[in-house]
Amino acid sequence: MSRQDRYWDSSTFIAFFREEEGRVDLCRAIIDAAINGDVRIVTSTLTFSEVVHIRHRERLTAEMEDELKAFFEYSFIVPVVLDRTVSEYARELMWRHLHLRPYDANHLSSAYHAGVNIIDSFDDDFLRLNGQFTGMDGSPIHIGHPSGWNLSLDL
Repeated sequence: MSRQDRYWDSSTFIAFFREEEGRVDLCRAIIDAAINGDVRIVTSTLTFSEVVHIRHRERLTAEMEDELKAFFEYSFIVPVVLDRTVSEYARELMWRHLHLRPYDANHLSSAYHAGVNIIDSFDDDFLRLNGQFTGMDGSPIHIGHPSGWNLSLDL
């Protein structure tokens, strides 16, 4: 059995940390699989700061800083550095898809550069983009809730 890589945007981490009803259990299932070594959670270094607050969501509190810092240090969390290459490809995506917001473009670019074709999100605007982009391998990038794909790794 091989390990599955899944990309998490900030909304997914926020749902977990805020223990949002109807969402936290979906996130926990992925995290449990990651703890067991079946999944790696890939995310942009942008997420490390964006997780504090995104529009239309309540801010996390400063008291959560130690928990956030410790969580992002788990070995199953794989950061994608938001460097020049990733940022420029995000900009290219925005030129080609005028409806694409900057943060979503950076998450898409990060997933693309990490070779991850599954993006977990609770952002309605981002979810609408499901299947509109292809990964580095030419297959579609799937954007959905963490429950959207079977953890059996039979993709």
